[in-house]
Amino acid sequence: MPRVACRMWAAADTRAAYPIALGRAPKWQCHHKSADSVGIQSSQMLAFYTRLDGVHGAHSRAGLRTGPILRRNRLLEEQRAPTFASTEQASGPIAGWYPTLPAKAIPSVRSWAWVAPVLLGVCFALAAALLVVVELGQPPRTPEFRGIRFSNTVNSPGSRAIVQMYREHMGWLPRPYSGETLDSSWYVRGLVTGWGSMVALQIAAIVVCRRTRATSAAVWAIGPVLASLVFLLYPPSSTDIYAYSSFGWVADKGANPYLVSPESLPGDPYAAFNDWTMVRSPYGPLWTGVSRALVHLSNGDPFATTLGFKIVTTLAAFALAVLTYQVARRFTDDRHLALIAFVLVCWSPILITEAAATVHLDPVMMLPAMLGFAIATCAGPRHLRIAIILTTVSALVKPATLPLIALLILTRLARPERIVVTARRITLDLVTAIGMIAVAYAPFWDRTLAESIVRNMNQLYVDEYLRSNPLWVWGLDHVDAVLGLSAAIGGNSGSTTRIMSMAAAAIVGIVLVTALWQQRRTNADEMERSLALRRFLLVSWAAVTVIIGILPVNAHPWYVVWSMVPLALLWVTDGRRVRERPPVWVLGIQTWVLFSFMIYHTLPKH
Repeated sequence: MPRVACRMWAAADTRAAYPIALGRAPKWQCHHKSADSVGIQSSQMLAFYTRLDGVHGAHSRAGLRTGPILRRNRLLEEQRAPTFASTEQASGPIAGWYPTLPAKAIPSVRSWAWVAPVLLGVCFALAAALLVVVELGQPPRTPEFRGIRFSNTVNSPGSRAIVQMYREHMGWLPRPYSGETLDSSWYVRGLVTGWGSMVALQIAAIVVCRRTRATSAAVWAIGPVLASLVFLLYPPSSTDIYAYSSFGWVADKGANPYLVSPESLPGDPYAAFNDWTMVRSPYGPLWTGVSRALVHLSNGDPFATTLGFKIVTTLAAFALAVLTYQVARRFTDDRHLALIAFVLVCWSPILITEAAATVHLDPVMMLPAMLGFAIATCAGPRHLRIAIILTTVSALVKPATLPLIALLILTRLARPERIVVTARRITLDLVTAIGMIAVAYAPFWDRTLAESIVRNMNQLYVDEYLRSNPLWVWGLDHVDAVLGLSAAIGGNSGSTTRIMSMAAAAIVGIVLVTALWQQRRTNADEMERSLALRRFLLVSWAAVTVIIGILPVNAHPWYVVWSMVPLALLWVTDGRRVRERPPVWVLGIQTWVLFSFMIYHTLPKH
């Protein structure tokens, strides 16, 4: 009796392809053939099909029209398999987020997937080099040109002293204008060209990453790494880095930086570069310890201290990008989507500039907070206290993440357990966080410490508005010219935005508590509860960081780093399902922060 070889009907439409993976019964056709003609080849092709379906099963189960499924069909056709033949056709053209490619083009696509990141990376580094050259040619302050409006570059005495120090150390660096300075108009054009190119290259990187095969994240890290190395030569246009240094110098001298300002002690080697010598440290004790260590290791040399801070913040920025990739892999089970999230973070000109060029501590602050987020969303509720501990570490770098600790503690309400047990867990969480903060501040303890910290925070962020957010300062001026809002708000955008931020925080808090309480009363299995909690944490984490980092009138561009990772994750997933396209509101926020970044660093002050 002849053997029976079976031929499966495989649909060309990607959503109908491979019915076994989709949980539908396949159709079979049987043909009588001899064992010699089909025996070995049929078993080989069945094994090949099973192996491929195991790799890409997640895509089929989700019903995604992705490139790997289409390429699988092409690979089967290239094998010239007699036992698998398509008997159905798609009802219409397949137009997905990832375009299809012919089988013969796969080798060239693989080559392009490696060549494109390298080419874009070289251009990314060249844009950084242009910014280094332009900043080293910073023009002097004149009555007609007072520098950059929001960053205070050129207008600030500390900023001018920083550039002069870098010129002395970078005398070996060839520059087209030698020791001369640029004309103010060419200086502004150079800044616009440099940072505008970096923004355009990030957009190009995202597009290329979407349309090519997934490669290693290390390949896509080449451009940001090269740009960061180039930015080691960039004179920080912000004097915040020397405020960190001065606070560390005060601590290294045995004084208390939370009670004593740098200007009250003689001999500060960073005073000439620091525009904030009159204030006390608003940062956490962990960052004070890092600053003290770098000042001590550099022996008080401003240039060496600057390089130390740049290395620390840049390493933290790349760690954030790697963590984004790993969390996206856990959320989506899709290497390609995870790579898109990685490029969104790693290629961000805001992250690279504020970490490696102008130098701010926010990547260092957000790294332990995002580790806590990863544990809370990927390891499950049993590890929530570890997430709270890590987020408390983040708050000990800078107190801006204190609301995220409260958010993690509130998630206890979602667990279906007795309210007494929930109250006990919340109490232990609070004791853990408060105990960590008390231990960290113990070396600086004084009877007036708490009062001094609160008064210092009010002076910096509440009583006097820095008016550094282009959303309100630049944008409100233009809106006011049309609508005349200044009379309605008393001409004070600071008080208005503070009220708006507090109202937004209150509304979000009520919504979050209500959502958690409803989840607590929902009858669902453990897996469904875990997915719901993950989605809740992702959306709420993004909402809280956007409110505290983008809305206030005192917000700076580097505060965008606080919400950068959750927004990148929301680009590719909602916490439960993967996205074929990013939502419009995420695109809107991303567009605004890039536009705001350009305004902050390039708008001249005449």
